[in-house]
Amino acid sequence: MKKRLESGISARSVGFSELSWVKIHAEELGLKGVIAVQNDGSIKIIAEGPEEDLIIFAQELEKEEHSLSRVENFYINWEKPTGEFQDFSILAEHEELV
Repeated sequence: MKKRLESGISARSVGFSELSWVKIHAEELGLKGVIAVQNDGSIKIIAEGPEEDLIIFAQELEKEEHSLSRVENFYINWEKPTGEFQDFSILAEHEELV
């Protein structure tokens, strides 16, 4: 069954290497979606795919969140998939996800 995961991570010192790490793990699991740095410096992740793969992805995010340098907040919400993504991408700077 396909699902949609929305996650947010607030941390100090988030850079391109952290965004790339998330993208690589999502692609390894065949997930589609997007990651972006929000105006407040937090990261927002939207991923869609098979529920079992999203669970693995969520566990990796939780397990590795310490690599994001001083995590201050972390959440995951589960929703119905929209099918809007063709791949997993990193949004350009100043392109905020709503």
